[in-house]
Amino acid sequence: MPALVTDIGEPIPIGGGIFAPAAAHTPVQRSPAVSTDRLLQSRILIMDDERQTVALLERFLEREGFTDVHTLTDSRQVVTRFEELKPDLVILDLRMPHVSGLMVLEFIRASLPPGEYLPVLVLTGDASPETRLRALTVGATDFLTKPFELFEARCRIRNLLQPRLLHQELEERNRDLETRVAERTRELSQAHVDLLERLALVAERSENETAQHCRRVGEIAGGIASLLGMDPARAALLPLAAQLHDVGKIAIPESIRMKPGKLTDEEMAVMRTHTTIGAELLARGGSELVRMAES
Repeated sequence: MPALVTDIGEPIPIGGGIFAPAAAHTPVQRSPAVSTDRLLQSRILIMDDERQTVALLERFLEREGFTDVHTLTDSRQVVTRFEELKPDLVILDLRMPHVSGLMVLEFIRASLPPGEYLPVLVLTGDASPETRLRALTVGATDFLTKPFELFEARCRIRNLLQPRLLHQELEERNRDLETRVAERTRELSQAHVDLLERLALVAERSENETAQHCRRVGEIAGGIASLLGMDPARAALLPLAAQLHDVGKIAIPESIRMKPGKLTDEEMAVMRTHTTIGAELLARGGSELVRMAES
């Protein structure tokens, strides 16, 4: 009967093949791209109906320093266990009763969100091209053919975890970048609104009108837009845009703007130019808010 030779030289019989462990002092080789601590914290799920194989792989990984190793010998529990654990690596035997390894592979790949990388290391005693092709077709990442050496298992596990962890780090950085970009965009948008409100305030104070006139005009315009069924996104901009309706008056001579009495026809003609002046001041705006104020 095939046997496992442990690190202390004790043979242990195994039904599916021979595990030939590497020397106990051999260090795990790791890429400097992922820290040792992060690598050893990876969550690994071993699925095989042979309990001895599962136990020995679990013992080997824990001896290598992995701290989050889980096992499953009944493939009918794969749905619950997989969703519960969310592993970083699945070590999967193809030949299992009840639910085959190929069916498990199909389930795993169907369960993953788009773009997620989850390596699956397939254990198989069948090294035929047909078996490998079928496994690759449904989502296998790499193979470990029984019987195998533990040194080979160590290298393949490490090589599969490296891109998984790097992929996770990249996703975390992208999420962080997206958050920071969104925060910066909100800050810039608020700064834009603040500047426009202050510009409207300058226009308001450039003539003899009551305080808050521009703000009231904006509120009324927004209310009318909502009643008329304007698109909610545009209706939300209208109160701000409408506050700039008199911004062109800052270019009208003070003698006309501040005149207490009735304007002459010539003065009224000059005053009426504030609408075109305002449109020119707001022309070629880069935001929808400014373009709305221009119109």
